[in-house]
Amino acid sequence: MATGVPGSAMMTYRTGAAGAPSAALAMARHLLEHTLPAEQMKLAAYYAQGRGVDEVLAQGMGCAPTPRADLHPKLAAALGIEPGGVLTEAQLANVLRGRRADGEELPTQQQHRNVQVYRAKPGEEGEPGAKDRVRISYMDLCLSAPKSVSVAWAFAATDAERNSILQAHRAARDATLRYVEGEVAWGRIGDGGRDGDERGHLAWITHDHFTSRPTVEVTRPDPVTGVVDTELHSLRVAGDPQAVQPLHRAERDGDGERALRLYQPRPVRRPGA
Repeated sequence: MATGVPGSAMMTYRTGAAGAPSAALAMARHLLEHTLPAEQMKLAAYYAQGRGVDEVLAQGMGCAPTPRADLHPKLAAALGIEPGGVLTEAQLANVLRGRRADGEELPTQQQHRNVQVYRAKPGEEGEPGAKDRVRISYMDLCLSAPKSVSVAWAFAATDAERNSILQAHRAARDATLRYVEGEVAWGRIGDGGRDGDERGHLAWITHDHFTSRPTVEVTRPDPVTGVVDTELHSLRVAGDPQAVQPLHRAERDGDGERALRLYQPRPVRRPGA
């Protein structure tokens, strides 16, 4: 991204850990929120020759989580997903957890290797601070179109024009992700890469969002496993989201459990107001 260049696009980046099931489900629901009316979703799918939008709407999802159409067959088989298909909310949450779409463990080439957790080394187990570490299970890359493109899309004279702009954005998105794949999808051979490296493949699942959503990070333990993780939640505030300061705080209640306290937004004093 060329920071400060007028008309430039933007990409934000975050990673997610293969941790609590509740955190993966919260992230899946955040990604699947409604940002476009149902009829506009159907039009977008029509012009893109997409599929599954009726099933998506029937399941209450706000967008179609779609794996890349040219996903490598072996990677698709390992993840249990169909290239160009549509995932359910549960399947998406499983993938975000570092599992197959059906919830089963991912296959591995190294016997007894846990793909979700780095285990502390035997010699370190008794040392202070030695503990298991949760692996990174996904990268969340959010590619935002330049403001001029967003304005052109919003005020397009026809649905055909609007969706041609959307398709151009999707093409640019996929080109960007292929570039990322070429840079990061490499595996080392041998101890520390002493025997070289080899090219790998990435799987990505796309979600189209059409509005900017203010978010807050909430840290709390999973009710089943007890694993403490960070969840991402959208703030649902009326009016201009920049004109309020929502206060969120996690506290311990009387039973010692962590509870989320949501306080009402308070107005921000604007210059001259």
